[in-house]
Amino acid sequence: MPPPPPDPPSVEIALDGEAITDKPDPTTPKAMTQQPAIATYRAIFQSTPSKALMLQILEHDIGDISLWERVMIAWLRKGYNPLNIGGMFDWYDNPTLIASPSGQRSAAPAGKGQPLSKVERSMQAIDEVEEMLRKGGTL
Repeated sequence: MPPPPPDPPSVEIALDGEAITDKPDPTTPKAMTQQPAIATYRAIFQSTPSKALMLQILEHDIGDISLWERVMIAWLRKGYNPLNIGGMFDWYDNPTLIASPSGQRSAAPAGKGQPLSKVERSMQAIDEVEEMLRKGGTL
């Protein structure tokens, strides 16, 4: 019977006196999308931010994911640009800036002011359905 094959070479390789391991790079876009703050961003806005935006989010050190989620939902309801990370950081750092918890917006009375955009009308309809459900209604 032939002898067993030798063990495979080690994953660590010496380079300039330092060892290199097979650990994944945490700054790759794929690795960053696994971070809770970025995963929440992707779930809310249904898109993956650029690598630069992901780095900004990670550098801001979002610790309270539920607050971060509230910030992004309020941001979305206002129709603000989801790429304006700086504005969301302002809200995260100072939660008093976040819109009211119900997300209700003050719309101008019919026939006055500018008409609501499609997004604003859609968000208003969602707010109305949520309010109806809170009051015990059903769909």
